[in-house]
Amino acid sequence: IEDRDFWGSIVPTEQGPKWVDGPLTRAFRNAQKNKTVLLIDELLRFEPLYANVLVGALDTVTPNELKAMGQEPQGAGAHFCVTLPSGEIIPAPKENLTIVATTNQGDDYEQFGNIDAALLGRFELQVDMSIADPKILTRIYTEVFGDKTIIPKVLEFENWTRHNTGVYGGLLQRPTNPRVTINLLREAKRLIDEGLAQQPALNAAFEVTIMPYCAPRDTTGALAEDACLMLRDEFKNVARA
Repeated sequence: IEDRDFWGSIVPTEQGPKWVDGPLTRAFRNAQKNKTVLLIDELLRFEPLYANVLVGALDTVTPNELKAMGQEPQGAGAHFCVTLPSGEIIPAPKENLTIVATTNQGDDYEQFGNIDAALLGRFELQVDMSIADPKILTRIYTEVFGDKTIIPKVLEFENWTRHNTGVYGGLLQRPTNPRVTINLLREAKRLIDEGLAQQPALNAAFEVTIMPYCAPRDTTGALAEDACLMLRDEFKNVARA
């Protein structure tokens, strides 16, 4: 995605070329009248050059500054303001627009680089969350699997994987996470719905979700057997719950 994709672009239609708003422009237009949240997922996967469009978009101007730009304020408070390549200026009351960006950080994630200080400083709050709230995870996992009996053991297993990676001298390549655990529970639920008992269903789902995600691979590309054995042994506590 490029900066023009944030703003929008001219696209061919049956009626001829037509301007189509991008997500940033749509959010600003909507926020002129309505409460709006713009979620930018995986911010570090954008090239820094193109993410720079957000630096200007996150700046605020006062109503007087907006009038000096030839625009009519929509309220007495601060405004965000985006300027399109065409020169069109779209103001949005700050109280109406919330811009949230998410990203994963660390050597195990492909990304273009760190968030530079100019952009990071324009986000009023930075929330670092290494582990999701267990109460929220319990609710989500129960909704996915349909039975909360095994969920405490699932959370214990997740915690165990976090303390058995190479960082802690363990054999695992990476710990599991909620996305992978949800894959596990969905696959197990599918197998149970097809008539498989719960324990073999969980074990079968484990082999194609958790195992290839957490275990490292050897030089031939195969999953490292010592890590697999350790994972299987620990996962017994979940399958037997």
